[in-house]
Amino acid sequence: MKKLKEYLKTIFEGASLFFATSFIVGFLIWNFYLQSLGFEINEFIQTKFIFSGSIFLLLLIIIFISIWIFIEVVKFIWLLIRIIFKKINKILLNFKYYKKLFPSVFNIIKKKFLNNQNDNKVVKKEILSPILILLLSIINLLVLSHLYAISLFPIIPGMWGGGAPRAISFVANINFIQYLNTFGVETGLGSQRQTANLCVAYEDNSTVVFLLKDRVMEISKENLIGFNSLPGYTKFFLDQNCRGLVQSWIGI
Repeated sequence: MKKLKEYLKTIFEGASLFFATSFIVGFLIWNFYLQSLGFEINEFIQTKFIFSGSIFLLLLIIIFISIWIFIEVVKFIWLLIRIIFKKINKILLNFKYYKKLFPSVFNIIKKKFLNNQNDNKVVKKEILSPILILLLSIINLLVLSHLYAISLFPIIPGMWGGGAPRAISFVANINFIQYLNTFGVETGLGSQRQTANLCVAYEDNSTVVFLLKDRVMEISKENLIGFNSLPGYTKFFLDQNCRGLVQSWIGI
């Protein structure tokens, strides 16, 4: 029973650390993404930060595991090569004049493949201080999250933890629709109370950031009645158009 409690406690602490890290990383990613568009986050507590951050951390884990497997495979192949050359060397040593006829070849093989420098030596490893390791980890995380935020994140759909803009229209009063018309926002067909489909890059409880070909705008939700999705184009076409638009703004 005691071991079970310790096991559950370890799981709880690990999960708490993962979700806390996911929230911080997700906030950084969304902030880097919005800053590339010229805006900043207004609300600091949002559930999508945890989701986006957890997806990013899982991708990092998968990449690091793949690199580790690759390194281990290379080490295994190198070990096989060493074993093969040792076997070959034993066979060749049975020939009386092997060393005399091929001294250079023998020395190269012995130096490269036969001598194990770690057999009789104690390898001294430098132990980095925990503070330095933590500092390097934070710097790496900041750099990787920034690169991710301006490269892959803007084209990954929101259902997969990304920030790809979604195509929707705004529903508002006629005066506000006419106000948006002055910035090049078209009115939706069949109604003067909604806009044409727009590429929404970011949304929280108070603001909406959307993309146009010649500008990026942030408006208050107080001016909106709701959202709508107008027919006429397939969802795939609209999403692809919005992804291309955000890539042109970020410069990727």
